[in-house]
Amino acid sequence: SLGKTSLALEAAMQVEKSAAGQVIIFSLEMSKEALIRRMVSQHSGVNSTLWRMNMLDQEARRKQEAALNQLVGMNIVLVDGLFSASAMHAEVRKRRVEGEVALVVVDYLQLMRGSGRVQHRAHEVGESSRFIKQAAQEFGIPFLVISQLNREYAKAGRRPELYDLKESGDIEYDANTVLFLHPEMGMEDKSDPLAMQVIVAKNREGERDVEAPMWFYRTTQRFRERAPEPTQ
Repeated sequence: SLGKTSLALEAAMQVEKSAAGQVIIFSLEMSKEALIRRMVSQHSGVNSTLWRMNMLDQEARRKQEAALNQLVGMNIVLVDGLFSASAMHAEVRKRRVEGEVALVVVDYLQLMRGSGRVQHRAHEVGESSRFIKQAAQEFGIPFLVISQLNREYAKAGRRPELYDLKESGDIEYDANTVLFLHPEMGMEDKSDPLAMQVIVAKNREGERDVEAPMWFYRTTQRFRERAPEPTQ
């Protein structure tokens, strides 16, 4: 679905501001440079499309530079190029020895490589999911893990369900909380801002089936609260 990485990055920056400890972001899909560009756009509100086209005015460039300087001072570590569960475990362990870790983000689960002992793809994703669960318990650190949804959800045009988590039912079992991002007008909606629902589909510690209406601004990759529709 749209906006998964952007919402995770916003969450990571908020945690860094409010919690004592480092935030580690494992990016299996995007490079460090691409993540930094996205975070600068989110933090500054600078139009990312104009940035890519080198069409920013002086004021936008000033905002961009200020946001980049603030990001440099944040206790966020970006790690790309690590695809195996064991390599991630070793990196978290090393960082944990050096100091407190407040949050680990994995983007995204289906790109993780397992141990190689299992052949079936669903079993490999399930193995990675269990590894993350065990690591979270071992280190006492929350893991925010992005997952893809299966193609049937995209084709159906309905709100997502737990069985739509791609390639493994173990994700549903292992996760303490599952959030879905759902475009209200469907995946083909090209609006900007885009009307989204953040759906709490699973929550071991509280309410579930809760929906939070949000705006997703494509040009800045920002999420903002949206007033709910009035009831009749």
